[in-house]
Amino acid sequence: MRIQGIGCEKNFTQALAAFKEGCKRDDANSCNRVATMYMSPALDSPIKRDIQQAKAYLEKACDANFAPACHNLAVMYKKGDESIQKDQFKYEEYRVKTEKLIDQAGGISSIKSS
Repeated sequence: MRIQGIGCEKNFTQALAAFKEGCKRDDANSCNRVATMYMSPALDSPIKRDIQQAKAYLEKACDANFAPACHNLAVMYKKGDESIQKDQFKYEEYRVKTEKLIDQAGGISSIKSS
């Protein structure tokens, strides 16, 4: 809600803090949201792009079997990103894990399996 300003004033810093708190409490979706805010901050956000922070939060979410985070890590290693070098082995590792999680869940609408 704070990200979009629905029912309250838009505040990216408070939204980030709330998602970090959720992540600390082992909510994988919150960890993924923190990573997203660091990977692709909104144009009007004071949050600065920080790919290493994004990677750390994606790893925590993927370790908790959150398929979208595993997918984002696979893409990160396939393409490389700032300080993240392309790594075919890690790409395959995260791609396989993503596909396994998607199969277990019966598919996820926001992720296409290959």
